[in-house]
Amino acid sequence: MNQIGFETFMAALCVSLEALSQENPAQIAACKSGEEFERCVCAVVQELLSVEGLTAELFYRPGGHSFPDIVLQFDDESRYGIEVKSSSATKKKGWKINGNSIRGGTKEEVLGTYILFGKTAMGQQAFRWKRYEDCVAGVAVTHSPRYMIDMDLAAGETFFDRSGLSYRELSEAERPIEKITAYFRGQGQRAWWLAESTPAALRMFAELSQEEQSELLGYCFAHFPEVFSGSTKKFSRCAIWMVSERSIVSSSLRDSFTAGGKVTVQVGGESFQQVPHIFKNLRRCRQEVLAALDNATTEELQEAWGMLGALSDSLTEKAAAWCAVCGRQVSADSVKGYEPEALLRRILEVE
Repeated sequence: MNQIGFETFMAALCVSLEALSQENPAQIAACKSGEEFERCVCAVVQELLSVEGLTAELFYRPGGHSFPDIVLQFDDESRYGIEVKSSSATKKKGWKINGNSIRGGTKEEVLGTYILFGKTAMGQQAFRWKRYEDCVAGVAVTHSPRYMIDMDLAAGETFFDRSGLSYRELSEAERPIEKITAYFRGQGQRAWWLAESTPAALRMFAELSQEEQSELLGYCFAHFPEVFSGSTKKFSRCAIWMVSERSIVSSSLRDSFTAGGKVTVQVGGESFQQVPHIFKNLRRCRQEVLAALDNATTEELQEAWGMLGALSDSLTEKAAAWCAVCGRQVSADSVKGYEPEALLRRILEVE
């Protein structure tokens, strides 16, 4: 199997998934986790091999964390990989997601690796494929340094195009992190380490676009309810997350949430007077907060909130639960005349 032949196979795989989505969208929507979608893709791959009259051995280990997720070995001993990515978000969003670790400790030997990205939510189902190195937008900072995947990247816009480093070069390097660090330094950006991982270019929060600032604040509002509390450490987790996950530093993070003093917040025809400034910023970032809640899994939110008990995956119920969790952090004295949870519901417009 040559590259052109496998890319033809990948195109046919997307067509088959689209056909399944049309015939049985509930089967796709039932894939709430990445592993569930991987199993679905495996089944479609096996069926497609039969339809196309191709013989290949399929290697897949559920939960095995190997890269790529699926490896196909054809009769001529050629091996190609499919890295499966998915999103179960119920609202429209782009085609961006974190990729694999740059270190590639669990990397399988293949002639080429291709991304298969599926959106599984009912009403949002869509599928795309692309050669892996053609959709790497940059380097993300997570628990280990990872590539950032963007299926919308145009030719010539990848991280490899910008850096002059090739995917093969980094994949085969003994110390790929050093090469990436050298690239950032060459761009006049500071490279850094966190624990045993993640060199990246540090950025200052104040220098980001308004859109990116709002997205970051929306995530922090959604995941760190203690920002509404009176604790002196209420922004600690936000600051740690921004540095460790997004390589962003703020010298005055508190001011991004509340600069002190009381304000009036307008919601439609209602006015909420003499409330802390943080509620005005919450209103300004309302859409970003809802997007962060929608994109997060219930497990992520339960862990972030320290929440016990069940949590529904619907955005409406996530938002309602968030209002309850955050409401318990708000001091009643700081919002005299208003019940905290009810105030949060009105500002976020949660029914």
